[in-house]
Amino acid sequence: MNETVASAFEHIEQGNLEQAKLIYEAILQDQPQQFDALYMLGAILSNEEPTRSIQLLSKAIEINPHVPECFVSAASALIQLGNYQKAIDYCKQALSLRANSWEANANLSAAFYHLKRWNEALLYANISISLQPQMATLFANRANILQELFLNDQALEDFGVAIELAASNAQFYLDRSKTYHALHLTHLAIEDLQKAIMINPQFVEAQIDLARLHLLSGSYQLGWYQYDWRWQDKDFNSRPLVSKKPFWTSGGNFSRVLIWAEQGIGEQILFGGLLPEMKKTVSDLTVQVDPSLISLFKRSMPEINFFSTEQFVDEDRYDAHLPIGNLAGLFRNHLDDFCNVKTQFLEANKQQIDNIKDSLCSKDQLLIGISCKQENSQSDAKTAINLNQIISALNMPGVKFVNLEDGDDEVQIQELQKQSLIEVITRSQLENQKNLDDLAALISACDLVISLDNPIVHLAGALNKPCWVLLTKTPNWRWLLNVNLTPWYPSLRLCRQTIDGQWDDVFQKIRADLMPLFNSPAHYH
Repeated sequence: MNETVASAFEHIEQGNLEQAKLIYEAILQDQPQQFDALYMLGAILSNEEPTRSIQLLSKAIEINPHVPECFVSAASALIQLGNYQKAIDYCKQALSLRANSWEANANLSAAFYHLKRWNEALLYANISISLQPQMATLFANRANILQELFLNDQALEDFGVAIELAASNAQFYLDRSKTYHALHLTHLAIEDLQKAIMINPQFVEAQIDLARLHLLSGSYQLGWYQYDWRWQDKDFNSRPLVSKKPFWTSGGNFSRVLIWAEQGIGEQILFGGLLPEMKKTVSDLTVQVDPSLISLFKRSMPEINFFSTEQFVDEDRYDAHLPIGNLAGLFRNHLDDFCNVKTQFLEANKQQIDNIKDSLCSKDQLLIGISCKQENSQSDAKTAINLNQIISALNMPGVKFVNLEDGDDEVQIQELQKQSLIEVITRSQLENQKNLDDLAALISACDLVISLDNPIVHLAGALNKPCWVLLTKTPNWRWLLNVNLTPWYPSLRLCRQTIDGQWDDVFQKIRADLMPLFNSPAHYH
């Protein structure tokens, strides 16, 4: 048996992990309690099969609880499974057995990183590097922590060391590109992504990031060329249409075309602005969109056949099809392509707008719609603003606020009104505020909308309603860099952070810009 274990270990040293796994599996068939096989197979599987790894390593620890490497490997598997607190406990067990274990310190750093406890993550990253100063991954991991602490210059130094130690690691170039991006050094970020792709042409995350950076820098033609990589992203929230009909291509002889929805409401509105141009190229255009957009899109573009994504569109209705995100590559390859197009492509219900204005507006008040909802569900220091924070910051005589979100903040708003007597209208106080079409009418009735980057911004832009967008220092690709306006929606003004995670200067600028509006609020109706 010792010779068999030694043989498996030789395969590991030679990088032949699959053969080593087969040998360990065979050993465990005969001797389920064989410690070396349990430990080594558990260690090998810690990344690819973390659940099985934990099972094997737990048995090994029961047999011999004095081997620190068992706890370290188990911690690696627990991190893969998202059980960070237990991973921390295992790492501390390992350190109690061997105080100078760089692996245990590295795993502690990783666990604290995932818990967003950046200072503790940095502490253990420093210790692991002091114990193993030639390990490139440790420098790259510390660089990622430093970036979260907004210490981007120090992060670049660590990435430089990591790349010097392991120049063929594509992940290091990808991670450094994110730091360059945070510093607005877009050309250097693009260069790093190109290096990562040169090392690994199938590096999906690098390909997607390259598309976004090209779009962010206004290189639309290059960006849309890369944009198809989104379908390879495991986190992409859409699935391609299954159809026997071919993809539509420019110049193809297809008179009936189906455009189908992808991504979220905001993207469907953004790319939906290109549908009238697509209609000019084909005689019969059918479009699938989210159910919440149907009534709004039908009213605004009656010449197009709209179906909900919950409805099946028979293949007999179309000759070719295309995802809605591909329209941009057809019609928006240069900034000049944004000229001479409709600034308003969605129309809210006019009667509903008038009713809201009659119930809410007065000549001596400015009605401001507010939205603090973030586009994704994960809050972080760079984006988080609560409703009280923004309303308190922008409150001044002559302003009435309306919360454009649906019900989430009502208790918070009631408390704010009690404490400060600030008037805030909620959607639940208004009649006919049940869906996106109703929200479009409410937005149209406002003098101004102030919002974080979320679907309300797209809705306001499509309605050609003045909207001031609160943007982080490193925004989504659609908003470009270092500009206050966007070619996608002429009615939007971009209010950007100048320092990561800080909104005070943004609010101060908005307060100053609000003052002139009190003299002519009718201009915004």
